[in-house]
Amino acid sequence: QNDVEAISESAPLGAFNPVIGMSLPMHKNLLQTLVFDKGAIPKAVAASPKFTETLETRTLVDVEGNKIDMFYNQDKIHDAIKNSVPQRDVYLPLPEVGTTDVIAAFGGLTGHLSIITYVAAIVVNSAYCDEGDMYYDPDDSANPFKTAAAAGVQNHAVIKINKLEFQDVHGEYDRALLAHLKVATRATATDLDADPIDGILQGIMQEDKFTMTFASKGGTKNIEGVVLHAVMDVSSAAYDEPYVEWSAKSWEFDIPEAPHIATSVSPEEVKDVNALYQVNQLTKIMSMMNLSLANYKDDEIRQLLNESYLHLDDTQRFSGAFDFVPPTNYLA
Repeated sequence: QNDVEAISESAPLGAFNPVIGMSLPMHKNLLQTLVFDKGAIPKAVAASPKFTETLETRTLVDVEGNKIDMFYNQDKIHDAIKNSVPQRDVYLPLPEVGTTDVIAAFGGLTGHLSIITYVAAIVVNSAYCDEGDMYYDPDDSANPFKTAAAAGVQNHAVIKINKLEFQDVHGEYDRALLAHLKVATRATATDLDADPIDGILQGIMQEDKFTMTFASKGGTKNIEGVVLHAVMDVSSAAYDEPYVEWSAKSWEFDIPEAPHIATSVSPEEVKDVNALYQVNQLTKIMSMMNLSLANYKDDEIRQLLNESYLHLDDTQRFSGAFDFVPPTNYLA
């Protein structure tokens, strides 16, 4: 019981250690005490020998129709909701004077850009890229952003930066951006360019159009353009959205008859034992019967848990072993 309370108090994962995981079976097998029936496993008392249990399943359905179980696939909920918002990476050449149709990059969607649209990267005339780094291909309008097949100096290299958001401003413009950029690019795999990119990036967002310029403080590196992470405004609810649904399944359970323990105790025996040994024979026999049935129930729960674990799907179970033997150089 003390271990059960300790586990409840030490529930955060950061407080766990291998000893806690071994406490229950060690107590059961070494100390011969009741473990599973005394609070380690939540239980309820049925109102009748026959009852119904209902399992409710809560599901999130993403925009592609994939059903995500909120219990088994909780880690997929965030991406399912985030990906339902139309968003694209769009190249803006510098200087940009409102000629690029950003909405057209969404392939026929209508609406307006969200205020969370931001500048995600810059495109420089050349820089060293590792294999898999992104670069801009001006000759492929359908898929302008590609990954480098091999390491080396790459033209139109994409350099990711901390996102630069457009801020609300007073006046005739919707939103504006003003940021000092100082970015060091690589000349080789290990060496930085002697001339970092240094200058002021400023831009205006007005009715889904952008005006943007970069004022360099000098140097050989030149920013050819920026990568705009454009996000559509979904407040109008004009696009596909994920939705939630639930279902329930019921099972009927019958509690079978329990095994019995019998003993022969006569009124005369109770009186004799009480007189000779000052022991209440009836109370002692009842206590022993209760202890026997309690141990039976405890091990029955353990066996059911073992069988249930063996029938679990491989994706829903895990196990491991802990070696108590210290390494050979433990005391060295």
